[in-house]
Amino acid sequence: MTEAPGYATAPERGIPLPRLALALALLVAPVGLVLGIIARRRIRRTGEEGAGTALAAIVVGATLTAAYLLLVAALVVLLVLIDDIPGGLPPGISPG
Repeated sequence: MTEAPGYATAPERGIPLPRLALALALLVAPVGLVLGIIARRRIRRTGEEGAGTALAAIVVGATLTAAYLLLVAALVVLLVLIDDIPGGLPPGISPG
């Protein structure tokens, strides 16, 4: 009788943090950025794999967060400029 083959390596437990961080960096950039930093610190401490993925999550999260902040700043400037237009907005457009 032969025994069933075992795992060559230990199976992964749960969702690996670096991959989760990268996925969230694409969906909710600030959360992915924070999780990427946490994952990178944990990898440095424990020597686990995934340092490149954690770094990618940090870069993507930081880039998209900066883009979001620039977009919000541009919208605020645009709203201030629209408010300063003499005569107000054209008929049929309400300021919200």
